Amino acid sequence: MINKHQTIRFNKLRREVEGITTISLTRGLDVLLEHQLVKKVDFESMPLHTEYELTEKGKSLMPILRDLNQWGKEWL
Repeated sequence: MINKHQTIRFNKLRREVEGITTISLTRGLDVLLEHQLVKKVDFESMPLHTEYELTEKGKSLMPILRDLNQWGKEWL
C-alpha cells in the first residue's frame, strides 16, 4: 500500500490493509525500517505527524513483488 502513495500516514495505511492490527502493522513497519525499505518522514506543520515512504531500496523490490503477486494469482 505504501507504493500507491508518495507518503502515507500510519492510520491511513492501517485502514487500507484489511484486517491488520495496530500491533502487527507497527511490527511490520519496524522490520521494513530496520532493513531500510521504508523511512519515516516527520512533518512539523500543524498538526505534527509522521508519514512513511518507500526508500530507493524499497522501490527496487516493487517489480519483484508485482511479479510474485501475478504468479500467485495464476498458480495458487
